Amino acid sequence: MNIYEDPEYEEKMNQVTDRMGYLILDLIHMSLQKLATENEIYKEWLEIRLEVQRDSTPRSPKTEEQDIPF
Repeated sequence: MNIYEDPEYEEKMNQVTDRMGYLILDLIHMSLQKLATENEIYKEWLEIRLEVQRDSTPRSPKTEEQDIPF
């Protein structure tokens, strides 16, 4: 039997495409949530790092031997 002769073919394909659309939307939603969470964590980390730099005492200039690239 040819799939195009199936009377329920169009309904089945509509269901499949709807489910694929929902899957894609769910993936986008989850990705955006993860980005928002990671952005918050990075922002907090950056604020703490800036606080530590402000609170630290001034240091003497480093020589080339002491300079460690970050």
